[in-house]
Amino acid sequence: MLLRSAIAALAGGVTLLDVTLDFDYAVLVGIGIGTVVGFAAVRVRARIGQPTLTTAISFTVPLLAFFPAEALHGSGVLAVVVAGLITGFTATRHLTPQDPISERMNWRTIQLMLENGVFLAMGYQLLHVAEEVAREGGDLWGTIWVGLAVTAALILVRILFAGPLSVWLRFEQRRATRRLADTGRDKSARWRHVLRLPHAGKGSQRRRADWRVLAAAA
Repeated sequence: MLLRSAIAALAGGVTLLDVTLDFDYAVLVGIGIGTVVGFAAVRVRARIGQPTLTTAISFTVPLLAFFPAEALHGSGVLAVVVAGLITGFTATRHLTPQDPISERMNWRTIQLMLENGVFLAMGYQLLHVAEEVAREGGDLWGTIWVGLAVTAALILVRILFAGPLSVWLRFEQRRATRRLADTGRDKSARWRHVLRLPHAGKGSQRRRADWRVLAAAA
Protein backbone atom coordinates (compact mmCIF):
# COMPACT_ATOMS: atom_id res chain seq x y z
CA MET A 1 0.00 0.00 0.00
CA LEU A 2 2.67 2.53 0.97
CA LEU A 3 4.93 1.24 -1.79
CA ARG A 4 2.23 1.82 -4.41
CA SER A 5 1.65 5.34 -3.12
CA ALA A 6 5.39 6.09 -3.10
CA ILE A 7 5.84 4.86 -6.68
CA ALA A 8 2.88 6.91 -7.84
CA ALA A 9 4.20 9.97 -6.01
CA LEU A 10 7.58 9.62 -7.70
CA ALA A 11 5.82 9.52 -11.05
CA GLY A 12 4.06 12.75 -10.14
CA GLY A 13 0.60 11.36 -10.79
CA VAL A 14 -0.96 11.75 -7.35
CA THR A 15 -1.58 14.41 -4.75
CA LEU A 16 -1.55 14.33 -0.98
CA LEU A 17 -5.35 14.05 -0.96
CA ASP A 18 -5.20 11.03 -3.29
CA VAL A 19 -2.65 9.30 -1.08
CA THR A 20 -4.74 10.02 2.05
CA LEU A 21 -7.94 8.68 0.49
CA ASP A 22 -6.14 5.60 -0.80
CA PHE A 23 -4.61 4.96 2.61
CA ASP A 24 -7.99 5.35 4.39
CA TYR A 25 -9.66 3.04 1.88
CA ALA A 26 -6.97 0.38 2.30
CA VAL A 27 -7.22 0.54 6.09
CA LEU A 28 -11.03 0.29 6.10
CA VAL A 29 -11.01 -2.61 3.65
CA GLY A 30 -8.37 -4.43 5.69
CA ILE A 31 -10.23 -3.96 8.96
CA GLY A 32 -13.56 -4.96 7.43
CA ILE A 33 -12.36 -8.13 5.75
CA GLY A 34 -10.26 -9.11 8.77
CA THR A 35 -13.26 -8.68 11.06
CA VAL A 36 -15.55 -10.77 8.87
CA VAL A 37 -12.99 -13.54 8.39
CA GLY A 38 -12.09 -13.60 12.08
CA PHE A 39 -15.65 -13.95 13.37
CA ALA A 40 -16.65 -16.40 10.61
CA ALA A 41 -13.63 -18.64 11.23
CA VAL A 42 -14.32 -18.85 14.96
CA ARG A 43 -17.99 -19.65 14.38
CA VAL A 44 -17.17 -22.39 11.88
CA ARG A 45 -14.53 -23.90 14.14
CA ALA A 46 -16.94 -23.85 17.09
CA ARG A 47 -19.49 -25.88 15.11
CA ILE A 48 -16.91 -28.48 14.08
CA GLY A 49 -15.67 -29.16 17.60
CA GLN A 50 -12.66 -31.31 16.60
CA PRO A 51 -9.24 -29.89 17.56
CA THR A 52 -7.48 -31.43 14.55
CA LEU A 53 -9.88 -29.95 12.01
CA THR A 54 -10.14 -26.59 13.76
CA THR A 55 -6.35 -26.32 13.79
CA ALA A 56 -6.27 -27.07 10.06
CA ILE A 57 -8.83 -24.32 9.48
CA SER A 58 -6.74 -21.87 11.50
CA PHE A 59 -3.93 -22.34 8.95
CA THR A 60 -6.20 -21.00 6.20
CA VAL A 61 -7.42 -17.92 8.09
CA PRO A 62 -4.42 -15.70 7.16
CA LEU A 63 -4.85 -16.61 3.49
CA LEU A 64 -8.62 -16.03 3.59
CA ALA A 65 -8.03 -12.58 5.04
CA PHE A 66 -4.99 -11.54 2.99
CA PHE A 67 -5.94 -12.35 -0.61
CA PRO A 68 -9.46 -10.84 -0.65
CA ALA A 69 -8.15 -7.64 0.93
CA GLU A 70 -5.35 -7.39 -1.62
CA ALA A 71 -7.79 -8.12 -4.46
CA LEU A 72 -9.89 -5.14 -3.32
CA HIS A 73 -6.74 -2.96 -3.13
CA GLY A 74 -6.83 -2.97 0.66
CA SER A 75 -4.21 -3.82 3.26
CA GLY A 76 -3.81 -7.58 3.35
CA VAL A 77 -1.40 -7.42 6.28
CA LEU A 78 -3.86 -5.39 8.34
CA ALA A 79 -6.63 -7.85 7.47
CA VAL A 80 -4.52 -10.76 8.75
CA VAL A 81 -3.68 -8.90 11.97
CA VAL A 82 -7.33 -8.01 12.64
CA ALA A 83 -8.46 -11.58 11.94
CA GLY A 84 -5.82 -12.88 14.34
CA LEU A 85 -6.79 -10.45 17.10
CA ILE A 86 -10.47 -11.31 16.80
CA THR A 87 -9.69 -15.01 16.81
CA GLY A 88 -7.53 -14.64 19.91
CA PHE A 89 -10.14 -12.66 21.85
CA THR A 90 -13.19 -14.74 20.91
CA ALA A 91 -11.76 -18.25 20.69
CA THR A 92 -11.98 -18.89 24.44
CA ARG A 93 -15.70 -18.13 24.37
CA HIS A 94 -16.62 -20.51 21.58
CA LEU A 95 -13.90 -23.16 21.39
CA THR A 96 -13.00 -25.94 23.79
CA PRO A 97 -9.76 -25.73 25.82
CA GLN A 98 -8.23 -28.50 23.65
CA ASP A 99 -8.54 -26.35 20.51
CA PRO A 100 -6.13 -23.53 21.48
CA ILE A 101 -3.70 -26.05 22.99
CA SER A 102 -3.54 -28.08 19.76
CA GLU A 103 -3.43 -24.92 17.67
CA ARG A 104 -0.60 -23.42 19.71
CA MET A 105 1.59 -26.52 19.40
CA ASN A 106 1.09 -26.78 15.63
CA TRP A 107 1.73 -23.08 15.08
CA ARG A 108 4.88 -23.29 17.19
CA THR A 109 6.13 -26.11 14.97
CA ILE A 110 5.48 -24.10 11.82
CA GLN A 111 7.06 -21.01 13.35
CA LEU A 112 10.18 -23.01 14.26
CA MET A 113 10.50 -24.39 10.73
CA LEU A 114 9.98 -21.02 9.05
CA GLU A 115 12.37 -19.15 11.33
CA ASN A 116 15.14 -21.70 10.94
CA GLY A 117 14.55 -21.85 7.19
CA VAL A 118 14.90 -18.07 6.89
CA PHE A 119 18.11 -18.01 8.95
CA LEU A 120 19.49 -20.93 6.96
CA ALA A 121 18.84 -19.07 3.72
CA MET A 122 20.48 -15.96 5.15
CA GLY A 123 23.51 -18.01 6.15
CA TYR A 124 23.94 -19.25 2.58
CA GLN A 125 24.06 -15.61 1.44
CA LEU A 126 26.98 -14.64 3.71
CA LEU A 127 29.65 -15.75 1.25
CA HIS A 128 27.96 -13.84 -1.57
CA VAL A 129 27.68 -10.71 0.58
CA ALA A 130 31.36 -10.93 1.57
CA GLU A 131 32.36 -11.26 -2.08
CA GLU A 132 30.28 -8.22 -3.03
CA VAL A 133 31.82 -6.12 -0.23
CA ALA A 134 35.34 -7.13 -1.29
CA ARG A 135 34.54 -6.44 -4.95
CA GLU A 136 33.26 -2.94 -4.15
CA GLY A 137 36.39 -2.18 -2.12
CA GLY A 138 34.57 -1.95 1.19
CA ASP A 139 35.84 -2.74 4.66
CA LEU A 140 34.92 -6.39 5.19
CA TRP A 141 35.88 -6.51 8.87
CA GLY A 142 34.06 -3.25 9.51
CA THR A 143 30.94 -4.76 7.96
CA ILE A 144 31.30 -7.84 10.13
CA TRP A 145 31.63 -5.74 13.29
CA VAL A 146 28.53 -3.74 12.36
CA GLY A 147 26.60 -6.97 11.86
CA LEU A 148 27.77 -8.32 15.21
CA ALA A 149 26.82 -5.06 16.94
CA VAL A 150 23.32 -5.17 15.43
CA THR A 151 22.94 -8.82 16.43
CA ALA A 152 23.99 -8.06 20.02
CA ALA A 153 21.53 -5.17 20.17
CA LEU A 154 18.69 -7.41 18.93
CA ILE A 155 19.53 -10.10 21.47
CA LEU A 156 19.61 -7.53 24.28
CA VAL A 157 16.26 -6.06 23.27
CA ARG A 158 14.73 -9.53 23.11
CA ILE A 159 16.04 -10.40 26.56
CA LEU A 160 14.68 -7.16 28.01
CA PHE A 161 11.28 -7.87 26.46
CA ALA A 162 11.05 -11.64 26.86
CA GLY A 163 12.34 -11.76 30.45
CA PRO A 164 9.51 -9.79 32.12
CA LEU A 165 6.98 -11.41 29.76
CA SER A 166 8.12 -14.89 30.75
CA VAL A 167 7.89 -14.03 34.45
CA TRP A 168 4.39 -12.62 33.96
CA LEU A 169 3.23 -15.71 32.02
CA ARG A 170 4.54 -18.05 34.72
CA PHE A 171 2.74 -16.00 37.35
CA GLU A 172 -0.50 -16.21 35.35
CA GLN A 173 -0.09 -19.98 34.97
CA ARG A 174 0.37 -20.48 38.70
CA ARG A 175 -2.60 -18.25 39.46
CA ALA A 176 -4.77 -20.14 36.96
CA THR A 177 -3.76 -23.45 38.54
CA ARG A 178 -4.70 -22.16 42.01
CA ARG A 179 -8.02 -20.85 40.76
CA LEU A 180 -8.87 -24.19 39.15
CA ALA A 181 -8.04 -25.95 42.41
CA ASP A 182 -10.21 -23.51 44.37
CA THR A 183 -13.17 -23.68 41.99
CA GLY A 184 -14.77 -26.53 43.87
CA ARG A 185 -14.50 -24.63 47.15
CA ASP A 186 -15.91 -21.36 45.73
CA LYS A 187 -19.14 -20.94 47.65
CA SER A 188 -20.25 -17.93 45.62
CA ALA A 189 -19.97 -19.97 42.41
CA ARG A 190 -22.13 -22.67 44.01
CA TRP A 191 -24.78 -20.14 45.02
CA ARG A 192 -24.79 -18.61 41.52
CA HIS A 193 -25.37 -22.07 40.09
CA VAL A 194 -28.20 -22.75 42.52
CA LEU A 195 -29.92 -19.40 42.00
CA ARG A 196 -29.36 -19.60 38.20
CA LEU A 197 -28.54 -15.91 37.83
CA PRO A 198 -28.50 -14.66 34.22
CA HIS A 199 -25.18 -15.25 32.44
CA ALA A 200 -23.52 -16.33 35.71
CA GLY A 201 -22.96 -19.92 34.61
CA LYS A 202 -21.72 -18.96 31.14
CA GLY A 203 -19.31 -16.37 32.54
CA SER A 204 -17.84 -18.82 35.03
CA GLN A 205 -17.43 -21.42 32.28
CA ARG A 206 -15.49 -18.92 30.16
CA ARG A 207 -13.22 -18.03 33.06
CA ARG A 208 -12.56 -21.69 33.84
CA ALA A 209 -11.79 -22.34 30.17
CA ASP A 210 -9.25 -19.49 30.20
CA TRP A 211 -7.68 -20.88 33.38
CA ARG A 212 -7.42 -24.38 31.90
CA VAL A 213 -5.67 -23.03 28.79
CA LEU A 214 -3.18 -21.06 30.90
CA ALA A 215 -2.55 -23.95 33.29
CA ALA A 216 -1.94 -26.39 30.42
CA ALA A 217 0.29 -24.04 28.44
CA ALA A 218 3.92 -25.09 28.26
